[in-house]
Amino acid sequence: MKRNDIIAALRFAGFHADKKSFTRILIENRISTVCAEKAYASGVKLKSEGAKCLCQDCMKAEVRS
Repeated sequence: MKRNDIIAALRFAGFHADKKSFTRILIENRISTVCAEKAYASGVKLKSEGAKCLCQDCMKAEVRS
């Protein structure tokens, strides 16, 4: 996995408040804890600012609503 992909996955985990995925990604990849926490926090911030998620699970939930 490339560094940009790792950071995007950590941001995605933060957006969905998924600490389990955050921990797994952090352990499986060589990335600093500080950088990983910043990426996770940016995902949390995106969600709090009202950004929409385009993942399949979120799109299905939106359609059902």
